[in-house]
Amino acid sequence: MGALTRTRFEEGLARGDLSGGEVLSSLRFLDCLSLLGIPLPKDNRRILERLAREDLIVSLPGGKFAITNLGAILFAEDLRQFDLLDRKALRIIKYEGAGRTRMEREWRDAPATQGYAAAFSAILAYIASQLPHSEPIGQAFREELSAYPETAIRELVANALIHQDFSVSGAGPMVEIFDQRVEITNPGAPLIDPRRFLDLPPHARNPKLAAMMRRMQICKETGVGVDKVVEEIGDYRLPAAEFRVKGDNMQVVLFGAKEFSAM
Repeated sequence: MGALTRTRFEEGLARGDLSGGEVLSSLRFLDCLSLLGIPLPKDNRRILERLAREDLIVSLPGGKFAITNLGAILFAEDLRQFDLLDRKALRIIKYEGAGRTRMEREWRDAPATQGYAAAFSAILAYIASQLPHSEPIGQAFREELSAYPETAIRELVANALIHQDFSVSGAGPMVEIFDQRVEITNPGAPLIDPRRFLDLPPHARNPKLAAMMRRMQICKETGVGVDKVVEEIGDYRLPAAEFRVKGDNMQVVLFGAKEFSAM
C-alpha cells in the first residue's frame, strides 16, 4: 500500500513559504501561460490562482505558497534556486572527434538553467547549432541541412526529459554530440524493455509531466514518438538508432551517415 500512496515526483514541493511575488519571480509564468494558450489574467492574484489550478504551485496557510516540482522543472527561472533540482538541468556537450577526451564546449548560459518547457525552443536551437550539416547534391540553391532529422532530435530530447527517474540523485539528462553520433541519456532504466518500444503500450514514470508537455505540443501523443523517430531516421537514410540500457540509465544513440559497406 505504501508504494501505491507514495507522492509522485511532480506533486512534491520544490520550494515553500513563498510570497506571491516570490513565486512570480521564480517562475517564467508568461512562458507558461503562452505555451498553454491561456490569456494573461488581469492581476497577480488571478495568475497565482491559475498556476495553482495547473498544479504548478499550491497555497499554504497565511497567504504563502509553495512551488511544486512540476512547476519548477518546467518553468523555473533558474533551476539552481531549487536544491533538489539543481542537477536536473539538461546538459548539452559537444566533443571533438569520437571520444570524450576533447570537449569543445558545454552549454552553460541561460536559458540552459531554466525549466524544460521555458527553455525547450532554445534547447533545440542550440543542439541544431552544434550538429554537423550537409549540402544536398543537385539543388539549384545551396541549402545546408542538418545531418540528423529535427523531429527525431526533438522527440528523443523530450522523451529523455519526461521519462527520467527524478529519484536518481546527482544525475540529470544529457545530450552529447560527437563527430559521427549523438547520444541522448537520461537517469533511470526504462519501465519496459527497449526492444518492445514499438509494440507495447508506453508506461509513464512522470504522468503529469508527460501530460503537460503534450498539452504544450513539446512532444507527440503517447506511444507515437518512437515510431516517428524510426520513420524520420529511415527517411534520412541513416543507420538505425540504438536504444541502450546502461546501468541505471536509458540511452539513445543516433548515428551519422555512413557508406553502405561501413554499416
